[in-house]
Amino acid sequence: MIVAFAVTESNVSDSEVFEELFKSLPPRSKIYGDKAYSSRKNHKIAKEKGITLISPPKKNFSTRRRARELQQKVRLLKKYGYKHWSRITGYFRRFAMEWVFSSFKRLFGERTRAKIVKASFATVMSAVMLFNTIAFPTVNTNPSG
Repeated sequence: MIVAFAVTESNVSDSEVFEELFKSLPPRSKIYGDKAYSSRKNHKIAKEKGITLISPPKKNFSTRRRARELQQKVRLLKKYGYKHWSRITGYFRRFAMEWVFSSFKRLFGERTRAKIVKASFATVMSAVMLFNTIAFPTVNTNPSG
């Protein structure tokens, strides 16, 4: 189910809106991201918000001069290898989430025809609500219960 998203111009990277997405997530949430999200800054933001960021470390990460959390991640990956690390950390769940976004993009596309960001947001919000209703009909999306 899609619970957070950002509408941006096509030249804006995911990392640029990373912190903004965190504002809509409750503490103790888990974020599964690819290597592009694995930075000291993003881990710090996640920790401050009480959110767990699970992403594989970049190849050039070392166990020196990094935050303790990143050091542990690198050591764990080196010790067990990617496949076992993915199971231990729960990162394998990311692919199920990628399927949700892939399905959404197949149905609604990756762009809107709206020229104004507010209109684009309204269009995407409507599409997300429709998608969640169709793809997850038994999930109660009513916040009041």
